Amino acid sequence: MLFRSLMDGMEATEKIRQLPDMDALPIVALTADAFEERHELFLQSGMDEVLTKPCSKDQLASCISRHLKWINARV
Repeated sequence: MLFRSLMDGMEATEKIRQLPDMDALPIVALTADAFEERHELFLQSGMDEVLTKPCSKDQLASCISRHLKWINARV
């Protein structure tokens, strides 16, 4: 069986950003799309950062640590 997503990551990001108190929620794209033009579209949709697959553990850990401020402030 094949299932089609109801929305893509950019649309989901735009909807999340419209929710109360979610304007600063860290949203990171993890994509196989290596084109810089697409990365710019992801950022314009409200994402905070774009990681390109494959990413290393160090890249992922660094990304998470950059966004921990928001998470820690919410706890």
